[in-house]
Amino acid sequence: MYPHLMAKHVDEFKEVLQENKLRVTKSRLAVFTILDKFSDQFLSPDEVFDLIHSETDYSCDRASVYRVLATLADINLLNVTQFQGQASKYQIHHHTSDCGDCHEKHEHYFKCLKCDAIQPIGDCFIDAKIKELAKKGFLTLGHHLEITGHCPSCN
Repeated sequence: MYPHLMAKHVDEFKEVLQENKLRVTKSRLAVFTILDKFSDQFLSPDEVFDLIHSETDYSCDRASVYRVLATLADINLLNVTQFQGQASKYQIHHHTSDCGDCHEKHEHYFKCLKCDAIQPIGDCFIDAKIKELAKKGFLTLGHHLEITGHCPSCN
């Protein structure tokens, strides 16, 4: 772990909370610490809860984890996705995967059926259809694309 990097992220997190008129609480810090440490993974609320207790000195109950995740998702700090047959999973939103002129949230992922690895798909090939629907008056357009199969490691 890189304490100086983690501290920088925590300071930025505190600023985001303050900008959104939210208090800095131990529960929010606990959840953020785990999501920041495992920022390359999508984690379920139960995984976040378990990691808080095994990876940090924080104490946080399960209900608080669910509430904090919902709050952080509401302020657009987290990507939230639900893969077929699984609970919602959360990851810090890095604001780097915007595609074209899509106006609302959207997601593109490959999910391995064997090891459950989740890999973002960068290109938005649905953008043209979104634009077409928007021209017809459809609003609040978003999409979630999940491609499943076996990753190279599981072949």
